[in-house]
Amino acid sequence: MKFRNRNILLSAQFLSEIGDWVVFSALMLQIYNITHSPILVSLLMVSQNVMIIFASGFGGIIADRYNPKMLMIVTDILRALMIILIPFVFNTIWLIYPILMLVILCSCIFNPAKMKVIRRISSDDELATINSYSFAISGVVKILGFLFGGLLIGFYGYKIPYYLDSLTYILSCIILTFISYPYTKIRAERQQQSSFYNDFKSGISELKGIPFIPRLIIIFTTGSFIIGMIVTQLVVFNSQSLSGNELTFGYLNGAIAAGMIIVSAFYSKYAKNWEPYLTIIFSAFLGIGTSLILITTLPYPYVLVVMFLLGFFQTLPNLVALTLCQKIVPETFLGRFFGVLNIFTTSFYVIGMLLGGTLATLSVTWMYRGLGFFSILVFIIAFVYRDKFLGREAGSNAKETARSFESM
Repeated sequence: MKFRNRNILLSAQFLSEIGDWVVFSALMLQIYNITHSPILVSLLMVSQNVMIIFASGFGGIIADRYNPKMLMIVTDILRALMIILIPFVFNTIWLIYPILMLVILCSCIFNPAKMKVIRRISSDDELATINSYSFAISGVVKILGFLFGGLLIGFYGYKIPYYLDSLTYILSCIILTFISYPYTKIRAERQQQSSFYNDFKSGISELKGIPFIPRLIIIFTTGSFIIGMIVTQLVVFNSQSLSGNELTFGYLNGAIAAGMIIVSAFYSKYAKNWEPYLTIIFSAFLGIGTSLILITTLPYPYVLVVMFLLGFFQTLPNLVALTLCQKIVPETFLGRFFGVLNIFTTSFYVIGMLLGGTLATLSVTWMYRGLGFFSILVFIIAFVYRDKFLGREAGSNAKETARSFESM
């Protein structure tokens, strides 16, 4: 039954995410072709991330309060209805942004609800497998979504991608109804007595009581800051440092996605042999830092190999940390945990975007090199102080959490 539930959930993810990437590529091209304004294209990304920051806490509370399976179905329906509106407001470009903000709000409810469903339908041993499959699907649909998005726009114009995305949400919604999800209903009087603020506050207090969680959020936040500086300036690096064109830019993104797919495919087989903390800091900081220095020194054909490794190192710590969090965070607080995590990581991702854009105007090559050395420095600090970070010198509760973090 659990394998059936897992396959249903992953099938729904594939359908909805491939439509998302098709629409994302269509939106970027459409807004630029209509306005010829790079600022409005950037505003699309910034506004989405800002909405994630403000909506994640709310979404996490909703996911903890109500039936996660029903929340996924309802938000899929709402997203389908909102996406299909976009072709009808082409001539009023500013209407696209509030529609997208509502779509993001639904996603901020859907994603923590999905994490709770994964936790409920999976045993501890199965979490690594389902998370690796989920990340592999995300890598595949990223490649296919951009490819199909360009083809659909080229042959059929801008409307078809939105209709397709709306259809994939409906199909995802239908598939999700077949998941067998045992849900324990929260008593009505308890819901009435507890406000959203109190729910959020109690969730924060509970999470602070798990010794490693605040430290893990620091790792996630630092990594998001670094990735924010890398990803948003890749197009500048392709043009200025590699003298590349649209094709080489596609190859760079394809290499990153390929690394993401490969590490996801093999992760569940070897996860038990890896020490989680060292795996996270080696890949998130030493691996990414070294990759950034190499791509600024090697010629183009070899850069693709390094970009593959960058995708590998970018994905591995997320897989390890996600699986660990699903094990040590109580299920009743999972929604709020991922909501809080999104607030911090997205905030610093946006800061990384803005700082990266500023420094790249001076030299994107030296910005990447400096970021590489900074990442390696973070690794050295995290490695030297690993005992203190893991709480090995703290009390019994901290030591128990540290032991859970030292083995998957």
